[in-house]
Amino acid sequence: IALADRALAGVGDAVYIDVLERHETLRAWLAGRGFVPQRPFTRMAHRRDAPFDDPDRVMAIAGPELG
Repeated sequence: IALADRALAGVGDAVYIDVLERHETLRAWLAGRGFVPQRPFTRMAHRRDAPFDDPDRVMAIAGPELG
């Protein structure tokens, strides 16, 4: 949350953050700052059963529009 707070302090335009649903504390903090859900986001992988990363350490991810 401290990292998000610092990052958002320097942003003047609209911001979209894809936050995993499991991170309720971060989602609640963002809601308190005026963020509202815009769309669901599902991370998918072809022919891979295991995640690429540790889901407990991933808080927010880049959206598909960033490639």
